[in-house]
Amino acid sequence: MRSPVLAAVLEAVDHLPTDVVEELALEVLRAGSSQSAFRLADAIAQPDARRVAKAIATAWHEDPTVSSGELTAMLRAAAAARSAEEVEGRVEVVMTGPSEPDAPTRATEAVVVDVVSGAKRELILMSYAAMSYGPLRAALQAACARGVVTQVVVETVAGAKGLLSTEPAAAFSGITGLRLLHWPLDRRRGNIPGRLHAKLVVADRKVAFVTSANLTGSALERNLECGLLVRGGPAPRRLTDHIAALIREGVLQPLTPRIVKTEAGP
Repeated sequence: MRSPVLAAVLEAVDHLPTDVVEELALEVLRAGSSQSAFRLADAIAQPDARRVAKAIATAWHEDPTVSSGELTAMLRAAAAARSAEEVEGRVEVVMTGPSEPDAPTRATEAVVVDVVSGAKRELILMSYAAMSYGPLRAALQAACARGVVTQVVVETVAGAKGLLSTEPAAAFSGITGLRLLHWPLDRRRGNIPGRLHAKLVVADRKVAFVTSANLTGSALERNLECGLLVRGGPAPRRLTDHIAALIREGVLQPLTPRIVKTEAGP
């Protein structure tokens, strides 16, 4: 069984920047023993970090056999391991559909909403089909409200050549601050133009979720869907750069109601 102290340390490195973990480690050294554990939270300024520090203090107070040197080493080792993981990238399997208790995974809906909710500066979503989905709309509106630059790239009914009955863009109508983009028909090459079929969510160039699921309630909650969630490493940055290049070169362009009507025809 994993010790409560170790569990608290792992939670700390999951939620705190490396420099704050180091600050916490120094406070552990200053405390000297578990008898002074509760001074940890008082020494941390950030509210979120203080909550994590309180959890470590509680666990340490309940297990006084752990010395301050041991706890400091645990914090620093866990932070170093997480930093190395972020450089290389951490990949998690995400599945929706029939569950398998021997191979548990996170659900698609939860991951999409978590990635959107965790964004601090920049969000890119891309989907072939989309339907209005309450939890995602709420997360997107909250992201826009806190100043996250949010762009959603969707297919159009015209671009889908009859395979979509409703405009995916309608799923995001009324979300203040969100920017819709599309792949114009005149930028699609070949006698049989391609369709915009990618499905992904990228946040802050650091987290990328690439999935088979469209942004619809059925796909996010009920269909058998599979995706990979990547934290850290070069993949989120490369996806962001690639989409930015497509926008810069005019391959992806702003989508307005007038454009949707024009492409669909009279």
